Amino acid sequence: MKKYAVDRIEGEFAILNFKGKCVKIPLKNLPEEVTEGVIIKKHFLGNYEIDYNAANTLKSEALKKQNALFNKNTGGSND
Repeated sequence: MKKYAVDRIEGEFAILNFKGKCVKIPLKNLPEEVTEGVIIKKHFLGNYEIDYNAANTLKSEALKKQNALFNKNTGGSND
């Protein structure tokens, strides 16, 4: 099963990213809830579904990195 990140929506198509390569898929072939930034998985039979677990994991990791950068940049100084 392949997993894709939805890079962007262009008209009636979603541009998906898979290992650094872009794939253009008609929106009618994807779940209605698809938006930019979600992770979708393609099943063996060709149907797609949103991978909510992967999306939540990525959001959590991004938030941790953002918080770490914020804390590093503030350095605890009151200047």
